Amino acid sequence: MAARRVSKSSIDWAKLQKVLPQGQQNIYSNLLAKNYQYTSVIASLPENLPKIDFESYRKQLANPSAIDKLEKGYSAFQAPYPKDTENSVSKIDQSENEEHARLTEFLKQINQAIEVLKAEKFKLNNIPPLEEMTMELEAYYFPEKADIYKPILEEEDTYAKILEAKKKGLHH
Repeated sequence: MAARRVSKSSIDWAKLQKVLPQGQQNIYSNLLAKNYQYTSVIASLPENLPKIDFESYRKQLANPSAIDKLEKGYSAFQAPYPKDTENSVSKIDQSENEEHARLTEFLKQINQAIEVLKAEKFKLNNIPPLEEMTMELEAYYFPEKADIYKPILEEEDTYAKILEAKKKGLHH
């Protein structure tokens, strides 16, 4: 009956349900139920005002001009469809677009962080056993501790010097 008055819902309920966190699913269910309740009430109402038999009232009253005024006012009545005087729909659309842009940027940052963490996880999953760990490997796998080993790693390797000297025949 009221199909022309109530158009298709502008809310994508499935998309809304996917976006909401698990803790707010009960709010979603309540909102969906209220929407369905209001929509079904509106749909059950007739599209036009009910017809009144003004002729029978004219016959009953001595002054039919009052019924004529009443009939004229009743037939002229039109329930106006609400107007968006404050431009709320466009404000909501603009806010939605801004939030979409922020969400896209946030997801981009999160995906970058995920990639960094995946690389870190791969590195940590492939750490050599403790018995085989050298200071260089420890500095590679744990760069936050590299400052501890910096003086040691920058020292001259006296053993390497002795070997080099032996190769040249300078050492006894």
